[in-house]
Amino acid sequence: MPTIVPRIETSQAEARELLKQALQVTHLSARAFANVLVVDERTIRRWLAADRPMPGPVIQLCRLLTANPDLVTRLVQQADSATFVEAHGALTADAR
Repeated sequence: MPTIVPRIETSQAEARELLKQALQVTHLSARAFANVLVVDERTIRRWLAADRPMPGPVIQLCRLLTANPDLVTRLVQQADSATFVEAHGALTADAR
């Protein structure tokens, strides 16, 4: 029988704080985080400014990264794959 995981309700204010924490603990810039998520950097800035609500999966990712900042290394490695670079450009030290 599958395990049922309860839904975690998160306000947008809490979501913004989670995003700020995730950026801080992972040492990623908004630009680098946007590249990892494959979204425009403006989207990250809009989430931070509360101009746009954060989607649930992004909130969950922020939770995971805040609790496990070493996971960002894997995400960045995946983001730096040839397919990602072709479509979006490479993450550079300047983008972090």
